[in-house]
Amino acid sequence: PEEQSQAVSHNVYVNLFLRSLTSLNEDVKKEVCQVLRSNILCVENNILNTESMIKHCLIPMMDSVSSLEYVSPALLDGLFSLFDLVGEKALSESKDYMEERNAKFCERILGHLQVWLTPAKILQSRFWPDKELEIAASLLNLFHKLPKCSGYLERLVNMTIRLESVMNQYRG
Repeated sequence: PEEQSQAVSHNVYVNLFLRSLTSLNEDVKKEVCQVLRSNILCVENNILNTESMIKHCLIPMMDSVSSLEYVSPALLDGLFSLFDLVGEKALSESKDYMEERNAKFCERILGHLQVWLTPAKILQSRFWPDKELEIAASLLNLFHKLPKCSGYLERLVNMTIRLESVMNQYRG
């Protein structure tokens, strides 16, 4: 019973942190990042150490980007903050964060960006009214936080050049 109680508490904390990281309120996000950062540094009462954050927070957030319709500025901002909190060194050394997962994530992001090359399709979707360019820029920025992403550099550069050529067709 005590272990079950701890597992439930752990899940409640994780869900709260994930929702708070995608909050539109900057103060809430800042406070959550502070709590997570101090918790990672605190060796004793470690509810969310780096490995746990990768497994229970980062990976589920990365998986939530799998469908383009769920991608939002708040989600991408929260994911970016989580990458900062965990750190590239911790990601590179993590057992839970495998190169294969990173490769799939890179492929998924490049696939999403491919859709932006057809502005009419994106503008028709109405998922992100007047935020289309912000979403595309945030997706590109994720590559700065991924470890061992050099295999995608050429594709990323080509994608960026192609995106720049159609950017004028977007609002905002």
